[in-house]
This record gives sequence, structure tokens and C-alpha cells, in this order.
Amino acid sequence: MLRIVGNSDDAIASYEKCTAVRPEFSDAWWGLASLKDYRLSDEQVQTIRSQIASDDLGVNSEIAMRFALARTSEATRGIRGSLARLQPGQFTEARVD
Repeated sequence: MLRIVGNSDDAIASYEKCTAVRPEFSDAWWGLASLKDYRLSDEQVQTIRSQIASDDLGVNSEIAMRFALARTSEATRGIRGSLARLQPGQFTEARVD
């Protein structure tokens, strides 16, 4: 909600607090990655990758985290970097029975 009403600074602080307390909370990662003027740090990207690699992450959360990585790659490496991050997540949903 903070992001929607234009309060980016408070939105960032809120998202960062969420990811610090619950690094598996993919909505917060996606929220950070979707902010135009925000770039995930290398440490944050590593945290997302660690969460994706864990067995504790649900399918929907993994997909959201892969999209957050893709968004970050798009911002820093262009569309090719984004596609490289997105591709593994496209088939994750097929794992659900």
C-alpha cells in the first residue's frame, strides 16, 4: 500500500524489514524488485538464491522469487539477463501434483 500511494521510502523500509525477519516471504522480494529506483544488493540476491535452493520454499514463492531475480537482472543486465533468470521458474509450477 505504501508503494501505491507514492511513499517509496517507507515501502522500501517495510519490505526490507519483512525480508530480514522472514527471508522466505517472496511478496516482499517481489515488491522491492518492482520498485523503479531500487536495486537489490548482491547480498539480497544471494539470500533469494539460498531461499530458492532450500526445500522449505513453496512453489508459488519460488516462482515469485525467480521473477524478482529476473526483474533485478533486467535492470542491471538488460533483457538477456532477465530471461536467463526467468527460464528456470517457468516450469516450476509443473511440479505441483
